[in-house]
Amino acid sequence: MRNLLVVVMTVFANSVMAADLQSRVDEYLNPYLQTNNFQGVVLIAKDDEILMVKGYGMANIEQAVPNTPETVFHIASVSKPFTAAGIMLLADEGKVELDAPLSDVIPEYSQSDELTLHHLLAHTSGIPNINNFEEYGDIQLHAQTPESLLEYFKDLPLEFDPGSQYSYSNSNYNLLALVIERTSEQSFGDYLSRRVLAPAKTKSAAHDSEPTAIIPHRADGYSPDGLFGIRRAPWLDWTAKTGNGSMVATADDLFIWTRAFFNDGIVTPADRAMMLSEHTPNVGYGWFIRPRHGRPQYHINGRSPGFSSYLGYYPDDNVTIVVLSNLYNSITTSVGTDVAAMVFGVPYEVPHLSAEQLPASVAAGVPGRFQYGADFYNANVVVTLELRDGHVHQLWGDGGFESALIPKGDDQFVDRAFWSEVAFVRDENGVVVELQFDGFSAERIE
Repeated sequence: MRNLLVVVMTVFANSVMAADLQSRVDEYLNPYLQTNNFQGVVLIAKDDEILMVKGYGMANIEQAVPNTPETVFHIASVSKPFTAAGIMLLADEGKVELDAPLSDVIPEYSQSDELTLHHLLAHTSGIPNINNFEEYGDIQLHAQTPESLLEYFKDLPLEFDPGSQYSYSNSNYNLLALVIERTSEQSFGDYLSRRVLAPAKTKSAAHDSEPTAIIPHRADGYSPDGLFGIRRAPWLDWTAKTGNGSMVATADDLFIWTRAFFNDGIVTPADRAMMLSEHTPNVGYGWFIRPRHGRPQYHINGRSPGFSSYLGYYPDDNVTIVVLSNLYNSITTSVGTDVAAMVFGVPYEVPHLSAEQLPASVAAGVPGRFQYGADFYNANVVVTLELRDGHVHQLWGDGGFESALIPKGDDQFVDRAFWSEVAFVRDENGVVVELQFDGFSAERIE
């Protein structure tokens, strides 16, 4: 009788909590929805129970198809833990060794004698990031295989000695997909489906290997346009991201897989411990390890044209947060972190997004070119600030990617594409001499 009473009380408490959470999430997301800065699905789960899962905005704007819990999204780099789990399964079977030279599997790679699977999994290889190549825009327009992707960087020098430092590179996970194919004698997608996804009993999760395939309930991808506009994202063939960002899934798929992963349903406890160890600060195999809200957290986030994603797991509370969006900005990480704050009863801030124009006297000192250092995400990149109708726009590189800055306060902004804090530092004449982005600084060069 006592056990039954505990179950009834728990169910009642969770239902009250779920209703309160959905109300808080709706209120929190409303400013983002009103300004075209979020559309997607949010899922909150505790233990084995989904407390809330809800779609927001449109899966297809032209056809007025709403996002729902059944909507399938491209999940970008949230694909990486799946690839890493596949490698660990091969290691358990004795088909690969994490510390053996990569030349055992990929001898044609020019630096393979110096590299191991461990270096690839932990992003300590020094292999240049294929996403930063000038030709990457063209690479994404054509069907690729792990072998064809290798051709773009197999003869390039490493950026540092393997194991000496950390540098996030999607090329690492392209190579891991090739390792999976060669050692399993299956395609990457088939191996993933049979060995990683089927044991978890996901429903829609898959590697997107065929651009003409019909994927029921798949969302179309969109991009920010100016300050608060929206447009269709450019088309790409997702095989260009095989291993590092090629998967599709629903929010429920990610919850199901996370629950299986952390309850011995995918890899062994020893392998999971290896994947979740900090091989460099905050970095595991396919996961980031960063505390939030005074609690341990394992998470991974991603963004690729048209989509962004966040998966967070709080082991001490057995809480899973999933945020998927069919909008090409990085807001999902901020949303996921704030949604977790709601669950844990810690402070969070409902966003204020301003469309106010900068006063002419303030705007005058803004335009110019600024350069980040070698330690920035995109080493030594030059950013141009332009003014249009009283609003600031950032142009990355030479005629490259553009993002608008949404005003938050005096010389404080949010970069709309990356959803990062941006600040201006001015000299005594009011000219912006330094640009700050996520704690990195760029100095004015023109």
